[in-house]
Amino acid sequence: MSVLKFSTRAPLVALALLAASAHPASAETLFLKCNMDSAPDVHATLTIDLTKGTVNNQPATINETAIDWQTPLTGAVTATEYDHLDRTTGTMTEKITYHLAKGDRTSDPSTYTCTKTSAPAKKF
Repeated sequence: MSVLKFSTRAPLVALALLAASAHPASAETLFLKCNMDSAPDVHATLTIDLTKGTVNNQPATINETAIDWQTPLTGAVTATEYDHLDRTTGTMTEKITYHLAKGDRTSDPSTYTCTKTSAPAKKF
């Protein structure tokens, strides 16, 4: 009886393995270096995980033409950085809203030009 069970399950197991190998996981990560247009020595390095929907581990809204995310900033002043990446032009726009006692104040936008790079080197 157990031989019969094994022989009827074997094709199902083989079929499941074939299906899994025919459709590998489609995890995709993009690595970008973005140089500030007004100060080329200032740059941002972005790791975009398209599968998890994150940019530098921050939740992001990702579609075919744009990626939007925000990053909380802490220090002497609390602020939120808002970023928008136009995927068709490679242009990133960054604005920072400072949360002050007398109300919020938003900076003028900074513009960056982004290019795709390889994954950063690992030390270990």
